[in-house]
Order: sequence, then structure tokens, then C-alpha cells
Amino acid sequence: MKIALLAHDRFPIAAPFAGGLESFTWYLAKGLRERGIEVVVFAAPGSDPDLDVEELAVEPVSLSEQARNDVSMPPEGQVRETISYLQVMTALAQRDDIDIVHNNSLHYLPIAMAQSLKQPFITTLHTPNTPWMEPALRLSPACGPLP
Repeated sequence: MKIALLAHDRFPIAAPFAGGLESFTWYLAKGLRERGIEVVVFAAPGSDPDLDVEELAVEPVSLSEQARNDVSMPPEGQVRETISYLQVMTALAQRDDIDIVHNNSLHYLPIAMAQSLKQPFITTLHTPNTPWMEPALRLSPACGPLP
């Protein structure tokens, strides 16, 4: 069995931990490995190399001048983060070596794209629902009732 752990792109999954999400993901990866389960972690650059990390693409987004000058352009960090999760979810949809995807990110896109995966997909919510995450959860047929 091989499990993909999807972390968020803001902080590396490495000690000293930036917070509980990073600590949880690190200990989960280590614990699963100790039980003989293969694990790949999709996380921010600088994460613990012992985790078999596939880094999330967080490099600057290539945008035309016209796109950058659009008044409706969200902050570039938000665009970069969304493209990063779009890339990883698209890549996961093509992989046959992953048996289950465990999402620990704080981004709505993995939840919204979960149905595009062949593998079972679960999410651990580390924060209350955000304004972006809640609608994605409501669109998921497997999600239970939300407040």
C-alpha cells in the first residue's frame, strides 16, 4: 500500500514545526512508515528529506503583463498556491502507484478536485472551514453535513 499525504505549501514539513498541521503530517508519515506502509509527502520546499517529499511547485507564476494588470487579479501568492495544488491534483489523477490520498492542506482545490482521482481521498480539517473550503466541501458527495 502507498499513501500520498498532501500538505500545504506555506511551511516545510520539518522540525522545528511551524504549527500543528506540520507536526501532524510529519508524525503521520513517520508512523505509517514504521508500520510498513509506503508514503509519499507532497509538501513545501525545505521539508524533511527523510519523508520522501515531492515538493509542491511554489515558484513564481508566469503571467502576462495584461493578466498582472487586471483589476480582478487576486494576490500573486493566492494564484501561485492554486496553480501548485492544480498541478499536484492533476499529477495524482495520472498515478497508478498511489492507493489513497490523505489531504492535510488548507486549500479548497484538492477537495474540489477529489472526484477526479481514481484513489480514495480523505481530508483532515486542521482549521474551521474557510470561506473557500466550505463550498468545496458542500460540493463533495461524500462529505457529511456541514453547519
